[in-house]
Amino acid sequence: MDITEEIIQELITCRKVIIKPPKAKFQGAGCNIRNDFEVSNEDGSQHFFVFLRCNSILPDRYSIGLRWRCQDLSKDIILFRCNGPHGGNLKFEYHFTPHIHYITAEDINEKEIYKTTQAEITDKYLTFAEAFAYFCCHCGIDTSEAVKYFPDLLNVSLFDDIMS
Repeated sequence: MDITEEIIQELITCRKVIIKPPKAKFQGAGCNIRNDFEVSNEDGSQHFFVFLRCNSILPDRYSIGLRWRCQDLSKDIILFRCNGPHGGNLKFEYHFTPHIHYITAEDINEKEIYKTTQAEITDKYLTFAEAFAYFCCHCGIDTSEAVKYFPDLLNVSLFDDIMS
């Protein structure tokens, strides 16, 4: 299977529906909380998994990702991730600010790498809740459907800090 950049972008941004909802509450795993749910494109021909991870001690350390179940390769491929600043490596400046990871067609076709390898700094979000809202919009997940499962994450007000 030859995957192009256009196919990758279509997979990331196509409209998706939730087919297996997340657990009612985030689950603890060490010092992280996590949840997952499954989505498909509108006609059900493509299947995806969404993962949400957040450090419960340092909440600005989070990752929200989209994994695609590629039938032709019988592999799951991580297409896209929204991460918070997590430091830890001076070699990569983006680790110290919110950033987006993505995969390229070359990674899949030539290098047989099935997870995100590229990164870029973003100003689209700061917090886990903002990252989740951005992720849903960018990845074609209807926020009116997602808000049923994550009302606290998707009811972000620009005035929350001012009013409290």
